[in-house]
Amino acid sequence: ATAARTLFGGEEDEEGEASSDDGEGGKPIEKPPVVPGDWDLYIERLRRKQLTKAKRAFAASQEQQAADDEERRQWHEGHRVQQEKDAEEAVAHSQRIDAAVASWAHHKDVQAMLNSLHEIFPFKDMRQCHVTDDATVKKGYMKAVRLLHPDKLLPADFSMYERMLGQHLFSTLTSAYENRRLFLRRSVGTISLRFAHTTASIPAAETVLQAVKPTNDDEAIHVTWKDGVSSTFHRAWLRDNCTCPSCQHPTTLQRQILTSAIPLHPTGNASLYANNSSGSDCVRSEFPATWLREHAYGIPSDGYDSRHYRQQRVDTKSLWGNDFTLPSTTYDAMMDDGSGGFKDGMAQLQKFGVLLIKHTPSSMDATEAFARRIGFVLETIYGRMWTTRPVNPENAYKDTASTNLALGPHTDCTYLYEPPGLQIFNCVLQAAAANADEGASRFVDGFHVVEWLRKYAPDAFQFFCDTALPQYCVDDDVSLHVMRPLIQRDGAGNVELVRFNDYDRAPLTHLSHDQVAAYYKHHKTLWDVINAGEVVYKMEEGDMIVVDNHRVMHGRHAFQGERALIGCYIGRSEYDSRLRTLGLL
Repeated sequence: ATAARTLFGGEEDEEGEASSDDGEGGKPIEKPPVVPGDWDLYIERLRRKQLTKAKRAFAASQEQQAADDEERRQWHEGHRVQQEKDAEEAVAHSQRIDAAVASWAHHKDVQAMLNSLHEIFPFKDMRQCHVTDDATVKKGYMKAVRLLHPDKLLPADFSMYERMLGQHLFSTLTSAYENRRLFLRRSVGTISLRFAHTTASIPAAETVLQAVKPTNDDEAIHVTWKDGVSSTFHRAWLRDNCTCPSCQHPTTLQRQILTSAIPLHPTGNASLYANNSSGSDCVRSEFPATWLREHAYGIPSDGYDSRHYRQQRVDTKSLWGNDFTLPSTTYDAMMDDGSGGFKDGMAQLQKFGVLLIKHTPSSMDATEAFARRIGFVLETIYGRMWTTRPVNPENAYKDTASTNLALGPHTDCTYLYEPPGLQIFNCVLQAAAANADEGASRFVDGFHVVEWLRKYAPDAFQFFCDTALPQYCVDDDVSLHVMRPLIQRDGAGNVELVRFNDYDRAPLTHLSHDQVAAYYKHHKTLWDVINAGEVVYKMEEGDMIVVDNHRVMHGRHAFQGERALIGCYIGRSEYDSRLRTLGLL
């Protein structure tokens, strides 16, 4: 009876209670009794009721789906609009950032980039990335990439411009550091190859030994090669130069054996081995025939042993006089790794002692970037990078170079025990002049001068080779003094350095009466030769001149108005090192 009332007594409302039609006065209308036999009618009413509920549920789900779709559409539309806005903003920033980073990084090495990061990215404390020398570059680089990593530049903390700039600097620094690492690896590889003695360029007769026998006193070993050349090696020398891993470090190639512990008269048998293998446990030392030939010290030579005398030599240079034209190249050629322009320019510098570089940017950074292609910038009393027109008192110095007075030919820093090897002048401002020579630079080949003295005034040549002269520099908290000859010669008696600067010469109080008279006599001869060999060149803005300070004297004519040079020094050791790695020395 309950089921019948549920099925046929009226439809249920949404709360599950049966509903009925109300009559007058709210009294329920009497429904006809259920006829048990009319089952088709009952089933039809049940089906319609279920269909109605299903329609309602479907309509509700459709409405919810439409609401969800609209919400998603609105989110995607907002996201698309924001992306378009961001893309437009990125395009607007991109060119500005590319130009700014390119200008900032132009001709800078990694050290210069790290030291100037705070200028281009002031949104973080980038000064903590500053480095003082090449040894601290890695530490500064690691700090910089941590600060500039995209994960550290969140949208909540930085604007789009700041994030894009940081990402661009991150990639630029990473690329520059990787290039530096590869360059240093190639340099080390080049240096290692120069110590790896091969037989590629040596005739076959020089790679095979014909006989090995001890000398009569048994103090040495006499070696003869197939081509008939022979040499004698002291047993102590052979022991001292053993190349096995125990005696010579396999990576650094530095000697590991204690020379003082080697007996003066080592004993042992000398034999020929067909395989020419090297390396031992130091019970015996084995030497390839090629190695012995390359290091034979008993073979006569003509003043220099070109196999191992990898030093600057006057006989490989071209000396010049007053008809000389400065060799020239361009800044871009010297900074290009792939064109060979750097090596060509360095070859000219080595040959003539002076090089003119055109189209040089007028900035300290560009000048320093070029200098670092050769070697470390040498710090002196003038700092690392200097200018003839300092604007800050801390960069000022007491020197005639910062005036507009004439300067006669001279070499720089003669008051140092070892003067700088190279001096770099970058003209950033040339004074307007009434004549062509006003403010012009003057150059003299010092090697040409002293070789002329050697040939035509031997007394003067010998005096300046043998007589130490006092050079000095006195400034605030600085007092530098040395006593050195004007002409310095190498072991073969050939000139390797000219130290001449009348402006920095101290009074000659250490010489005898006759020596002082001889000095002034020979000085007149010297000065006449210097004047006769002078070359004058007036620098223009964008001209940079590199001078071998051990060879070429420089000076300038007086001028009126403003004239400014910026530059720096490079040590002789670093200069020669670069020549060797380039295969020029």
